[in-house]
Amino acid sequence: ALSRDDFFANNFSMYPNPSTGIVNLSGKNNVAINTIQLTDLNGRVVRNINAGGVSETQINISELTSGVYFLNIQTDSGTGTTKVVKN
Repeated sequence: ALSRDDFFANNFSMYPNPSTGIVNLSGKNNVAINTIQLTDLNGRVVRNINAGGVSETQINISELTSGVYFLNIQTDSGTGTTKVVKN
């Protein structure tokens, strides 16, 4: 079984990272993004986004405190997690 990090790497691209504001997220292989959850290192949810099955979207993290966050993406074919750094 693929780890969630492998699932993310195989199915998504995200840039820029680190970011001060807008993060662009796009799915490869026609993967549809259902929901996006941003959590901090303590596991607190700082943002829930219902993407509604799009293949690419933008996430605005400009109001978040600087630091490392986890981006958890749910799709019909699995869930991927990656780190995003807010400068």
